[in-house]
Amino acid sequence: MSTLSGIGNRNYVSGLVSGMDTEEMVEKMLSGTQAKIDKQTGLQQQLEWKQEIYRDLIQNINSFRDKYFSFYSSANTNLLSRSFYNTMSVMSSSDAVKVTSASSQAPANITIQSVDQLATAAKVTSKNPVKMLAGSLPAVNTATPDKTYTMDVTVDGVTKKISFQGAADQADLLENVNKAMYQSFGSAVGLGNDGGRLKLVQINADGTGKTGSDGRLVESDPSRQVTFQKSEEGEDALSVLGLKDGATNIMGYNTMLRDLPFATALQGRSFSFTINGTVIDGIKDTDTLGDVINKINNSTDVKITYSSLEDRFVMQSKETGSVADITMENKEGNLLSAMFGLGTGDSLTAGTDELRAKLSAAVSNTGLTDVVNAANAGTAQVFSLNINGKDYTVSMGKKEDGTDYADGAEFIDALNEKLKKAFGETDGSANIEIRFDGTNAEVVSDKYLVSFQAANVEADITKALGFTEGQTQKVGGNTLLSDAGISGSVTVAGSAINLSGLTFQELADQITNAVSTASPGAQAVFDEETGSLTITGAGANLSITGLDADGSKALRDLFGTDSLVMNQAGTEVNDIFEAGKNAVFTVDNGSGGMTVERYSNTFDLEGITIELTQVSNTPIHLTTAQDTDKIYEGIKGFVDDYNKLIEDLNTRISEEATYKKYAPLTADQKKEMSEREISLWEEKAKAGLLRNDDNISTLLADMRTVLYQKVDSAGLSLYDIGIDTSSNWRDNGKLILDENRLKEALAKNPDKIQQLFTDEDQGIAVKMDAALKAAANLSSGSPGSMVRYAGTKAILANDNTIYDQLKDIQTAISNLNRKYETERERYWKQFTEMEKAISNLNTQSSFISQQFSSSNG
Repeated sequence: MSTLSGIGNRNYVSGLVSGMDTEEMVEKMLSGTQAKIDKQTGLQQQLEWKQEIYRDLIQNINSFRDKYFSFYSSANTNLLSRSFYNTMSVMSSSDAVKVTSASSQAPANITIQSVDQLATAAKVTSKNPVKMLAGSLPAVNTATPDKTYTMDVTVDGVTKKISFQGAADQADLLENVNKAMYQSFGSAVGLGNDGGRLKLVQINADGTGKTGSDGRLVESDPSRQVTFQKSEEGEDALSVLGLKDGATNIMGYNTMLRDLPFATALQGRSFSFTINGTVIDGIKDTDTLGDVINKINNSTDVKITYSSLEDRFVMQSKETGSVADITMENKEGNLLSAMFGLGTGDSLTAGTDELRAKLSAAVSNTGLTDVVNAANAGTAQVFSLNINGKDYTVSMGKKEDGTDYADGAEFIDALNEKLKKAFGETDGSANIEIRFDGTNAEVVSDKYLVSFQAANVEADITKALGFTEGQTQKVGGNTLLSDAGISGSVTVAGSAINLSGLTFQELADQITNAVSTASPGAQAVFDEETGSLTITGAGANLSITGLDADGSKALRDLFGTDSLVMNQAGTEVNDIFEAGKNAVFTVDNGSGGMTVERYSNTFDLEGITIELTQVSNTPIHLTTAQDTDKIYEGIKGFVDDYNKLIEDLNTRISEEATYKKYAPLTADQKKEMSEREISLWEEKAKAGLLRNDDNISTLLADMRTVLYQKVDSAGLSLYDIGIDTSSNWRDNGKLILDENRLKEALAKNPDKIQQLFTDEDQGIAVKMDAALKAAANLSSGSPGSMVRYAGTKAILANDNTIYDQLKDIQTAISNLNRKYETERERYWKQFTEMEKAISNLNTQSSFISQQFSSSNG
């Protein structure tokens, strides 16, 4: 018995019973409607192609117009601009005077008899070399004569291993060092003792330092770049010399201020100053030298540089001449003191970013035991903490070997291993560590800022260790100095302060008491938000020093140096100031020489813009003439581009209309063709779409009319200056240019030619611009005819003739598609009913046949 099956998700029946190809029959019955859809789709494609071609032409027309008739175009091509016709050429007889331009009012000849002086900028230069090796000899000699010490020393890129014998005193120790240095680098570089601070000096073969006529040590060439590094061999030489690993005299552009080898130690952790009245602030000791230089150069009217050869900073005004000036003053800290030797500011800021408050808690032994037991039982226990403002968790479970933690100490040791793995280590020490003595737990971290917030203290391990919400390593006003590693005694303005037992706020109060006595109005303030302690309003020479080793260390930790003097006089700017100079030259005025001064080397002289480049005592002749070559090139360019434009336009309106024979391809047709075949077909399908187009024809006619007319005010036409229309009809109105006639006309009648193009009523450039504007003006208020017809992506995109036609076609296609679906539905229903009827008949016939067979049997 036959069965019926559906097609897709429709309840349509194919010709399985009848044997008919239902799908093909339905398609043939719908072919009439499909043909109408294809026709409308083809018309739609043709209109879209036509719009694309139109828009390309609109763009080309406006590019032509912008180049030759727009005041935004180059002065070398704008035929509407009077300056185009007044282009001047000027020549200088000497490289000492560079000429950049000349106006039409410039005289034909100027003679500069001499260039006596160039204009220069005002300049401030560091009074002394600014760098010194960062290192100080230990207070007590730690070297022993029976040991050999080794270090790696790099001088100007050459690295040598320096080994020397220890000595009983530091004088002999330095001689031993210098003997070894002499063998590797000669006399150029050694170490000298300058009151306990190491300095680079020139040395003798016996290890002694060279001395000058004044008996002082002769310093090494400041341009030498020297670095001391720890060696992997022998005893550590750097520690016995008081040098850090990497100690250098290099003033690195990308080095933080705190690490630069300034000869004058920086005071404080932040700096501000004024330059020519502009305040430069927000500078931290963690900023690099490059950051500071860029901030000054980008914020002020000066430019600062560093010369490694001279080891000096140089600040120059951006303007030149006698009007240029440079004033500067420290406000906070002493950065300008280190750079230029100026006096220190009357305020100073101590930073606590590098300090860490003690972060400890009393451990709940019961709680810790419960945590350990839970971990041993396989239940994960969590330690949570906040690092630099972000929460982190570490999970602890059973030991990897399956054994139990013996006690809380072993559990904490395992936790520390996980912390080390998660947050790393520096120089062999974990970046985050929990120290546990059986009773108390302390979180230690020099690299990160650790705290505990509400979300952290609910974690199993954190709670068991006793840490509470709000505990932090950040230093605050109530933080004890001792908990941040600060101790010892200091003297402030002559008053001794014992740091033991003080909080940071109490330290600020005691400093205020000390400084206000010496300088009424001075005070110290601790800022809870930034963690900084700032002293302001200091009187002259207010000093702060350490009274013991711990006190000196405390000042270094807080202020970056162990001895500070605020509001201390230094080098006056006037002492290192070099005034700017005016440019001075002598001009021949017909009755001798006239001395002229200018603030800058670039200026306007009688309509000529010149630049003085060097001093000269030889007469320099400046010759000015109208640059007819530039005018010729501009007009020639117009002719060439006009011919290209009308060739394109004429091609569009005259090409064979092959599109009538080559309808746009349907999707099914494209499936049967190669990419090459499709391309060739569509080339034919687009040809002639603009044949005899009215808008283009009107534009061509309007432009020809403009070119044929004579301008009454000039008494000339294009023909009179050598520009005529081609006599070859195939050229369709192209222009022919006679070079000799045009150049001759430019030489004889430049003013008339200017009038020919720019007359406000009849000028060729004026009228041509109007014709182009009428066709392709890009304005929604007054669009050109071509823009009204096709629009552009930016102008009248949805309000043009083609757009309206496309909307009508789309409506027709939508209606036809609905009709197609309706007819298709009807045809399929009819065929399905027929198939069902045939199936039923077959079933009945089969039943009757079976009955007859049974009765006969």
